[in-house]
Order: sequence, then C-alpha cells, then structure tokens
Amino acid sequence: MEKKTGIIFALVFASLFLMSFASATLTVTGVPSQITGSSGQFTITISSNTSESVNLSIPQITSGQGTTGVVSFTVSNDSFSLNKSSKSVSVNYSVSDPNGYFNFLDSSSYSTTLKVNGVSYGTIYFKNTNFCQGTPNVVNILRVDSPDFSITSGYGDSSTWYLLDNITAKVDIENNGNYDLRNVKVQWALYTTDGNKIDSGTLNTFSLNSGNDKTVSINFPLNNGMNRIDNSGGNVVLYVKATGTIRDTSVNSIYDGNQTCSSVSGDGYVETGDDFMVPSEVTMNGNILQNGDTLNGSVSCSSNVNLAGTIYNIGSNDQPSGSYVVIYNQKLGLNQIIKLGSISAFSSQDFSANFVIPKNAHQQIYGIQLSVYDDNNNLYESSNNDQAVKTVYLNVSGGCSINPPIVGATIVSGEAQAGKEVTIQAYVTNNDTQTATFVLAPNGYNSWANLVNMSDSTFTLSPSSTKDLYMTFAINPSVQGAQNFNLIITSNGQIVSQKQVSLNVAQGSFWNNLGSNVNWELVGIVALNIILLVAIIFVAVKILRRR
Repeated sequence: MEKKTGIIFALVFASLFLMSFASATLTVTGVPSQITGSSGQFTITISSNTSESVNLSIPQITSGQGTTGVVSFTVSNDSFSLNKSSKSVSVNYSVSDPNGYFNFLDSSSYSTTLKVNGVSYGTIYFKNTNFCQGTPNVVNILRVDSPDFSITSGYGDSSTWYLLDNITAKVDIENNGNYDLRNVKVQWALYTTDGNKIDSGTLNTFSLNSGNDKTVSINFPLNNGMNRIDNSGGNVVLYVKATGTIRDTSVNSIYDGNQTCSSVSGDGYVETGDDFMVPSEVTMNGNILQNGDTLNGSVSCSSNVNLAGTIYNIGSNDQPSGSYVVIYNQKLGLNQIIKLGSISAFSSQDFSANFVIPKNAHQQIYGIQLSVYDDNNNLYESSNNDQAVKTVYLNVSGGCSINPPIVGATIVSGEAQAGKEVTIQAYVTNNDTQTATFVLAPNGYNSWANLVNMSDSTFTLSPSSTKDLYMTFAINPSVQGAQNFNLIITSNGQIVSQKQVSLNVAQGSFWNNLGSNVNWELVGIVALNIILLVAIIFVAVKILRRR
C-alpha cells in the first residue's frame, strides 16, 4: 500500500513539474523588421511568466560575395535573469562602408535572426538607402538639397498626393568645393517604403563651376505601381543623386578626373483610401489635353467634336456600376451623360462622346467640364474636398454668329426736302470679342429716293472699333412726309443687325415742283415744231415780197 502511494505521489509531482514547464512563456517585442542607415538603435523588451535565465544573440550581417561589408550589433545586456518580469534591452548597430558593399535598396539578401536562448524571435533585414552606391563624395564637394515638391496637375498638394497626379520636385545641386565639376548627372528613383521601385529617370548633364549651384526640376507622374503604392500604405520615397567628374588643373593634382557623388531623399504620401474616381487622359479630336489646356487651333461652328478619355478608380475600394460622367457647357447647349460599369480598385474604363458646335455659337473660347458622379448622384470628392472635375477648352471661330454690332445713322449734309439730295452718316461698332468683317446695305428706299453715292460697303472691325459710312440720296420731287429705309448688316453671309432710319421729307419749292412736273421730251417736240413753223412762215413771206 505504501509503495502504491509513493508511486502515485511521484507521478503527481512529475505532472505538476511538466505542467509548470509547459506553461512557462517567453515573449519578445520591439524587434524591427528592417533597419537602414550607417548606424542606429532600437529597443526590445523580453518578458517571462516564470524564473529563467536569458541569453540574447544577434549575429552580424555580411554583404557577401567576398567583400568585407558588415552590420554589427551591440547589445546593452545580452545575459540576465527574469523572475516573472520584463526587461528592456537597447541594441545599437553600425555598418562598415554601406555604400561600397551593400546594394542600394536590396533588403532581400541582407538579414539576420534575433535569438533568445537559441530560439528565433524575428528576422531583421538591412537596407542600404544611400543612392550613391559606393561612389564617395570626394572632399565633400557636392551637396544635393532636399527636394521641394509641388503638383503640376492633379488633385493633391505638396503634402498629400493622389494617383495620376503629376509631381514636380525641385532640387538644388551645389558645388561647395574648390574645383570645377564636369558632366554632372542627376538621377532619381521613386520607391515605396517597403522597397518596391515605382519609377526612375536621368536628367541632362551639365557643368558646375566652383561655388555655383543649379536648380533642376524632376517631373514624374504617379501612374505606375498603383497596387504597390497602396500596399505600402501610400508611403513613398524619392531618391536623388548627383554625380560628376572633378576638374583640377593644378600641378600635382590628386583629384582631377575623380568621380564624386552626393545623394538625398524626400518622403511623399499618396492617398489611396478614398472612394475617388477621376477623369484622365482626356482627348479632344484626338489631341491630349491636361486640366485647363486649350485645344490647339480653332473649331468652326456646325462642326463635330469628339471628346474621349478614361475614368480611373484611384481608390482601394471597388466601385459598383451606376456611376456616370457628365460633359457640360451651358452656352453650347451641351449636357451629355455617359453611364459607367463597375470599376475595380486601381482600374479604369474608357468613354467617348460626340457633339456639334451650334451654328449660332459666338466666336470665343468655351470650357468643357467633365464631372464624375457615383450611383447616388453625388459628385466624387476626396477627403481633401478635391472634386472629380476636369475642364478643357476649345476656341470656336469660323462660320459662326457674332454679337450684333451697334448701328446708328444721322443726316450730316443737305436737308430732307423733295427734289433735293441728302447725305446720311451711318456708324457701325463691333460689339463682339473677335475681329469681324461686315457688309452694310441700305434697303427699302426705292419708293421715295435714288441712291446717288455710298462710301465703303464692306469693312473689317476689331473688337469695340467703329466705322463711319456715308450715303447720298436724291429725294423724288413728289415725295412728302415721313419716309423710312433699313440699314442691313451681314457677316459670314448672315444678317447680324438691322437698323431702321426715319426722316421727314419737306415739300419742294414752286420752281422745284415746276421743273419736276414738266415733260421735257414733249416740250422739246413742241419747241421744234414751232421753230419749223416759224421758219416756213419766214420763207413764205420772203417769196411773196419778191413777187
């Protein structure tokens, strides 16, 4: 019986011991997934729910391939005991010549494992973010200032960008040394913070003499790697470097011909979390137009215009069918609606529309507005209150109606009296914003006068300019009282204005009436007959006297 009791007691003790061991838990927090730079520090915390000794180790990272590049770690306390407690440990790291041995932004090959008591508690990757990649900045001759960002076109601003924005980064390149630099080349690369390349480029080379500087502009659109940008939380980095060749003409020169390099980086943030669909790649009659651009050349009235483009979903959420594009200009009577299907995150859908410029449109510049609405008839807006609206412009000229000119008339010579001539001055003022050619013609005067003379009938006027014209009428002798005629103004073959001119014709004098009522043809015939009769009588009298 005692033997059985001892065995049972031993089994219970062993079970309790094993349960106690099994329930012991060691946790490690604060282990970074990635480190950068030539040196740095991080802090980890180790916790235990039992009493135990702790041994911490972090092997160095080597660049490999026969080189001597090393990332070394120094732990403030790598061996200690815990009794149901926690302890924070500082870890410093330093990198030997990171530019010469570790490839730029290559983090997949350079890593180590943090171990506690021989058990792995996290992998630490090293990433070299120095863009010069081993080329030194000889005598610190070069300096590349941090980029100054701005939006060339799009919906963001200097601090928050959106996909499809066109970004400009201005960077100042300085020569702070005592030697001139030749073949200075500026290169740039845009990466996500998790190391994915988005875009890159190289600018034209230039020379930079000692003590001089030069500001360069780097332009890049955010139209690549949309998913990669979203996966990084919208955080991106622009890396910029300048390399050049030192020119040292001094005797016993030690720097002449050496390559030198300086680099810098600037952080950017791309908002991808909004429900935001925007028009992009807009074309008019096949010509690409950015927001605010005007189509080259002009479009005539009655001509057809094609407007096309692409609607991009620049947010991380899919957009259901039911959204639509509105193409609008009130003066042109344009209000077209184009329905859209469902558009996945970072995807797009093309659209196209045709419209005719009205014949009676005025010759001027018109803005065509494109707006994108969701399936609830709400205009798409970003979290910064940017609206999904883009406006492009076209110049309408040719074959169009114009603003009616201002027309007037007054008598300037003679008087409106039957049987006399009267001169009337007309004036025409171009009331349009464009230069126009006009034709003036009097009409409706034939019943009471004849047009004797008229100055220019066809003339061209610039905006707001005025033309004076003169017309002389011979008023019929029998006319009396109120008389009217019209001044007809045409342009491009269309009547653009009419002006009625009224004048009161006074009765003519006796002598005017007398002369005007005589049939001079009949008077001539009678006079001729009288002369012939007198001649016959005269001859007859002479004959009779001779007898």
